[in-house]
Order: sequence, then C-alpha cells, then structure tokens
Amino acid sequence: MHPALSRQLLREQLQEALDTEGFFSPEMELVEDVSPDLYIRFTNLQGQARLLHFECTDYDFQAIQVRPVDPTTREPLSPHGWMTRNAGSFPSHQMLSGPFLCLQGTRDYYTHEGHRPSVTGERWELWRAELPLARLLHAIKGKFATGEWA
Repeated sequence: MHPALSRQLLREQLQEALDTEGFFSPEMELVEDVSPDLYIRFTNLQGQARLLHFECTDYDFQAIQVRPVDPTTREPLSPHGWMTRNAGSFPSHQMLSGPFLCLQGTRDYYTHEGHRPSVTGERWELWRAELPLARLLHAIKGKFATGEWA
C-alpha cells in the first residue's frame, strides 16, 4: 500500500537478520536483494540447494509470498520441480492451480481456503509482530535442516 514504508520495513528486518551472527550460513545464503524481491538459497539435509523467491510487495500491508524458483532462470518451478514435504508433496492451493508452502506467516497461507481469516478467525495482522522476516527464514531453514522439506 505504501511502497516506501514496505521497503523500509523490509530493509530493517533484513538488516536485523544480517546483523545476527551465524544467522546466514552455508545452509541459508542471501543470493540477491533487490526490493521488493529477495532470493535465498537453502541447502537441504541431502545437500541439495533450493532457491526460494521472497516477494515482498506491499509488505506493510500483506505477508511475504514465498515460492521455489529455478536457480538459473528464477522462473517459478512446475509442481514436479518442487521439493517434497515429509516425503510427500505440498498441498494444493485453489488460487494458484498448484502447490504452496503451507507455512504460517506467508501470503499464500492466508489466502488458502482452509486458512482464510473467515474460516480461522485469525488474520495475518494478529501474527505480524510474531513473524518478522528473520523468524520466517529461521522456520524455513529449520524445515530444510531437519529433512521435513527436501
């Protein structure tokens, strides 16, 4: 809604993560930061690199959208190219015609038919302070590190 505010909020939260000693590592590397887009490479338990695109447009108003992309072209991956979740596939999303990262704190989570505020009574704004960028990155890094996501 306010591009300058969105950029400032993203800058502050990214800088907080960058300033935290040991936060970024070979298992989670910032590849590119061109607001409103971040590209972060995660390494899973098997040593495979996965590039995720963090689309932060209107971050002052809505959650970050996170999607896996091709590491070379940065195009969204087809459902067959996605990583796995608990040795299975990620759930589908009615608005995306494909899978989504079912993770609280992400835009697609709150637009999924099972997580909409009209169903759960919980809007992203209620969790915003609890789910800054660093916490979201830490959660994703943990899913790759434990093998929950491969």
